[in-house]
Amino acid sequence: MTYDYGSIMHYGGTSASFNKKPTMVPFDVDYQQTLGSPFISFIELSMLNEHYKCKENCNPAKSAKCEMGGFPHPRDCSKCICPGGYAGDRCTERPSGCGSTVQASPDWERLQDTLGFGYDEREDFLTCNYWIE
Repeated sequence: MTYDYGSIMHYGGTSASFNKKPTMVPFDVDYQQTLGSPFISFIELSMLNEHYKCKENCNPAKSAKCEMGGFPHPRDCSKCICPGGYAGDRCTERPSGCGSTVQASPDWERLQDTLGFGYDEREDFLTCNYWIE
């Protein structure tokens, strides 16, 4: 498993800051905005299921064939637990809700989305999923 910058156990990049400046910076600064989370991550969920042997509840021959790194749900082996950005019984669908599937082109294009009012930080954790094909 890879290092989980977005772990629920990881401090945020500005944790304990009195001026909202970073108190910690990852070696790869592209991960600055992903540090910490108020939610359990897919990697943590997978690790917990592995540690407590929940994945053994599903017979590989009869379980869902999960894609994109997903794994069979231990309480309903016909369905998958999917990583963020993927949904459906086999992790092959875009999650419902905001976002869309966008067709890529050889030309540079801007994809812009505004959530909320745009002048303050959001606290309701809305996630939009965009698939680029």
